[in-house]
Amino acid sequence: MLGNIAQNDAIRSEVGNNGGIDALFLLAGLNDEVVQSNAAYALGNLAWTASNQERIGFFLPQLLQLLHSVYSNVRANAMIALANTIHFHESNRRRLMYESPGSMELLVRLIDDDDALVQTHTARCIGAACHNDVVAKLAGEYVGLISGLVRMLWHSSGQAQRFSAFALKNLGKKKRRERVVCIVLSLPKASSHTLLLFSFLPSSLFLFFSISLLLFFFVLSPLSSVLSSQHSTIPTRKEYW
Repeated sequence: MLGNIAQNDAIRSEVGNNGGIDALFLLAGLNDEVVQSNAAYALGNLAWTASNQERIGFFLPQLLQLLHSVYSNVRANAMIALANTIHFHESNRRRLMYESPGSMELLVRLIDDDDALVQTHTARCIGAACHNDVVAKLAGEYVGLISGLVRMLWHSSGQAQRFSAFALKNLGKKKRRERVVCIVLSLPKASSHTLLLFSFLPSSLFLFFSISLLLFFFVLSPLSSVLSSQHSTIPTRKEYW
């Protein structure tokens, strides 16, 4: 019920001000898959308001505990709630990195979760956390983090691809860029890698290369195909006779 009504900031704040976050974490602590999943879902919707992000931040260990659930629906809703909680919230980014032992190792493991929704929002969570350069520098040192995100670039879900590229972009800033580029270039499918590498460029160069790619794929390439097909249909001198 709380998750369904939390569709605008006024209602979210009202629920938070009246103890809704505390109540939901009490429910999330029950040994019931359905209750845990619904509580995490509600927390995810409530977390779009800054005041509730702060409230949820104090319960971060309990939220992280839900990510160990054997039930994929609990893990998925908990990961969505976590990603929403640290979205543009500096204190929660730091809580995740510095005050939650084992949190980054857990995120690295969940990159390869067997549930696509968990994988997708794990990438979103990592990308949001790594908006902070200090957090990103430390996160990039965890074995398997960058390589796992690179593998996700060829996930069957377009959303998973988008969020993994988003996470890699934030991890690829400044001095971390060389490491990301080396891992990306060590894999096949250079065209996809080229698009990813463009995201590391300054905004002016990114705009230039983006326009160049659009011109190539939507103007020059189709035109070349048309000219090629027309050329192939021209009969040779021998066919005239």
